Amino acid sequence: MSLRLRNSGRFPKHEGQSGGESGRSATRKGPTPLVPDCFRPLTARLMRVILDTNVLVAALMVSDGPPHQLFEAFLNDRFTLITSNTQIEEFSRVTRYPAIRSRIHPAQAGRLLNAVRSLSVVFEKLPPANVSRDPHDDYLFAMAQASEADYLVTGDKPGVLAVRRHCKTQIVTARKMVTILKL
Repeated sequence: MSLRLRNSGRFPKHEGQSGGESGRSATRKGPTPLVPDCFRPLTARLMRVILDTNVLVAALMVSDGPPHQLFEAFLNDRFTLITSNTQIEEFSRVTRYPAIRSRIHPAQAGRLLNAVRSLSVVFEKLPPANVSRDPHDDYLFAMAQASEADYLVTGDKPGVLAVRRHCKTQIVTARKMVTILKL
């Protein structure tokens, strides 16, 4: 399955990714040179993490809690944040709910969303997934599968967290992820 990613410029370009610092779409053309792994430069890969929408919303609600610490760690390049157009749409929708809007100013939500859009690896298309009891959460598992994320961080205990692992992705709480990152 072919996936298109948007790259903010923070990460090296790879086949199948598009985008850049200016936001223009740029896809690599031609065949990928075949270079044995032993000749490729050694670079440390940042941990790839998915923050569930409930964690992103909580980061705005409680400025000293684990979700906020995780978002600050992302802004400080402690890990690569993985997201998708589906999640960006969900975040936009959820932050417009009256109960949420009474606790989060729209400008705060807009700033967080702009940071996520510009600094994350954004998957535009996701593979099908049928993992969660709640089909609305299946896009998180699709992101985990497509990105080969190391962690999916959620506060959804009966749904997403109950799965515990999907493909290579370990599913943890925000508090556990803070411990893993030694924040």
